[in-house]
Amino acid sequence: MNSIFIYLFFEIVGSRWFNEYVGAITNGVMQWINVTGHLAMIITSLCIFALEWGLCYFLYKNKIFFKL
Repeated sequence: MNSIFIYLFFEIVGSRWFNEYVGAITNGVMQWINVTGHLAMIITSLCIFALEWGLCYFLYKNKIFFKL
């Protein structure tokens, strides 16, 4: 059931807050090292994916399972 929770979490919270927050941080870091364009968007997407995966891993390791 955690997969449904993750999907709903990132559809609701991710699209309104999380993606923009991570994008602002990664874009700021990318400007320091002069990375622009498509590469910066790819790196931002990979960071968001890593955070989503990390949340799933955290929930699994702590045996937290949501019933919907």
